[in-house]
Amino acid sequence: MRISLRATGLYAAICLLVSTVGSAQNAPAPSATPEPEATTRPSTITTVGDTGLWFVPTADVLPRHKWSVGGFRSGFTFKQGFTSVNELNGTVAFGAFQYMEVFGAVTVVRSLNRNLRPLFTADQSVGGSDVNFPQLNMGWTGNNFGDIYVGLKSQVLTEERGRPFSLAIREFVKIPTADSDTGIGTGKVDTSVQGVISKEVNKVVVVSGYGGVRIRAKSAALEIPNTASWGFGAGFPSRSRLRVTTEVNGEIPFSSTSTRSIPLTGDEGSRAPLSQNVWSFTAATAGLTYQWANGLFVGGGVGFDFPRMSANGVSLDPGLASNFVNYEIRF
Repeated sequence: MRISLRATGLYAAICLLVSTVGSAQNAPAPSATPEPEATTRPSTITTVGDTGLWFVPTADVLPRHKWSVGGFRSGFTFKQGFTSVNELNGTVAFGAFQYMEVFGAVTVVRSLNRNLRPLFTADQSVGGSDVNFPQLNMGWTGNNFGDIYVGLKSQVLTEERGRPFSLAIREFVKIPTADSDTGIGTGKVDTSVQGVISKEVNKVVVVSGYGGVRIRAKSAALEIPNTASWGFGAGFPSRSRLRVTTEVNGEIPFSSTSTRSIPLTGDEGSRAPLSQNVWSFTAATAGLTYQWANGLFVGGGVGFDFPRMSANGVSLDPGLASNFVNYEIRF
């Protein structure tokens, strides 16, 4: 996917955090055969901007020429270094063609806490770098500008045309605008390609699942394996203004170990191991969203990250390093 400077500037400009969202359903196209009765239901957006539940997308897309913008506060904790990530994203999506949605997100603020003490140890399980931030060598980065994401979702099947479920192909790229020298990002382009399937059951609950691959550009500092991405979730009652969202999503690396070719030293003098474990990551999220009739919505949720590990015996300050629970806000 080619991204012009003009497009990049557009996505950077939509970072204001006041939002509205269009309907997630397409209007049926004219056909010689009778179509099912047209219906609409409310929908929201994912952290990268496309139509979805919370982190899990649905196979729905915006109708042609409809749009949505929004904002997210999200957080994750990774096992290596007990590294906590907090982000504030501005998102946008547009129904460019029938059955096709263009979307994107700008990480307006990203901050990292590496909570292991000392920052690096010889323990390959927790003493190395998280592969998402291979150059992070400080306990607290402060607030920084993060990466930009731009993507496309194309609907292959849709329930509105009488299919038993909706099916879509979703792909997006990470534009590496985060500063890799301070450890905020990798400084490399990542590409994600996923298949998404979703269905509304009895006009009560929307269920959705996805699977795919994330192709990561190689780092000169640390081997960064590609990962399989997956997730599934449900939103209910699907046509109510107040809805519950439950999700599980994650990534599984194609390699369980990684080696470092360039030594990394913490700002307090500790040294990262030259070989370390690469962990799979799973996040379970439960949230509550209220959406007004005009599309405006606000929601809050709690995320639980896995794998977890007690910091007792591996960190000099275990109370600082053992939090794997985060909160999420969207609007």
